Amino acid sequence: MPADVKTGAPEAPGGRTERTVDDGFLEFATSLSPKYTESAAAEANLTAIERCLKSEFDMQYLAPYGSTGHGTHVNGCSASDCFAVIPTEKLFEDSLKSLDEVHAVLKNQFPDTSIANGRPVIIIPFGEKLSERHHIVPAFVQPSESEFDIYAIPAPRGRWVRISPGAHSAWLNALDRDLNSNLKPFVRMVKAWSYFNDQPIWSYYLELCVADFFKNDAAIVYSIDLNSFFNYLSGRRLAAFEGAAGCSEPVYGTSIAGKERAQKAIAEAVEFSNNARTCEVRGQVADAFYWWRKMFEWRFASW
Repeated sequence: MPADVKTGAPEAPGGRTERTVDDGFLEFATSLSPKYTESAAAEANLTAIERCLKSEFDMQYLAPYGSTGHGTHVNGCSASDCFAVIPTEKLFEDSLKSLDEVHAVLKNQFPDTSIANGRPVIIIPFGEKLSERHHIVPAFVQPSESEFDIYAIPAPRGRWVRISPGAHSAWLNALDRDLNSNLKPFVRMVKAWSYFNDQPIWSYYLELCVADFFKNDAAIVYSIDLNSFFNYLSGRRLAAFEGAAGCSEPVYGTSIAGKERAQKAIAEAVEFSNNARTCEVRGQVADAFYWWRKMFEWRFASW
């Protein structure tokens, strides 16, 4: 950042700095940690979904997946993701036909809710918070030679693809342990940046990016590593992940339509985090807080 950049951040009283950037990140990490698993209303809604799918499709059970299942969900922002495990005789060979049928049944069951077919995710937006949304994906169990369940879920062109959330969680948990339980809070910060700025980058992709970035590291320092991570993310140019743990298909960063907006957002994050680190190194703590707050849509901790 050029020396003459003016941020508008206040100076510390008497030139003293009583609060560090690390303090801000610890407070921010705490604010992003989920304070509850589900509200009573969300739990009741999930029970209603379960009852409907059991009645119409002989559904066997709902299997949590995604950030809630992996323990990387962001307080108030992450939806509840579940595979609706259905017997194969109740499904079509064309996976998208099955998806459309499940969507139609749920839409009929909840006529006052704006249910969307996100292919392959059926989005049921109960309540006002993102955390009160339910994402339902029809699935069936595949034979597995490992300790983890494998599910087949809908994919483009009517295919069924294999995925194992348990294998991904085990891999992520092992890496989190290696990093002194700091990986998952870091994942939440990156996802929060995307949620707060309403970016089209898929959260599972960001989770894989964070894990890939730290695969050879032994420690995390939030301000240093967030800056380095966004420079890494910029360099990836949203390239897909091949052979990710638990996935039989490539994992893409966003849709074709969202790619340009996502790349602009990443470039802005690089600029803001570069500025924040420059200010911190110079001892300009208030200005460092300013840039982190600007990057996280003013939801980062106050100085």
